[in-house]
Amino acid sequence: MGMDLDLARSLASHGTMFFVTKGGKPLFPAYQFGSKGPKPLIARVLKILAPRLASWEIAAWFWGSNGWLRGQSPEDCVDR
Repeated sequence: MGMDLDLARSLASHGTMFFVTKGGKPLFPAYQFGSKGPKPLIARVLKILAPRLASWEIAAWFWGSNGWLRGQSPEDCVDR
């Protein structure tokens, strides 16, 4: 069963996670969750990026290589 957009928006409105949509369905990238829920680092990043970028741009930022991370992506480094 898929999650509806209203619920996804409600969850994301707390600024602790984000989602992108595919075919009208919200998708939450798994790297933003730990065993106890959303990882605190994600909320800190969203506080900086969310006012300036759309959700798909935030996802691209996490997936893209980053010179400050020696070419690794933020997604690769989220647990370090």
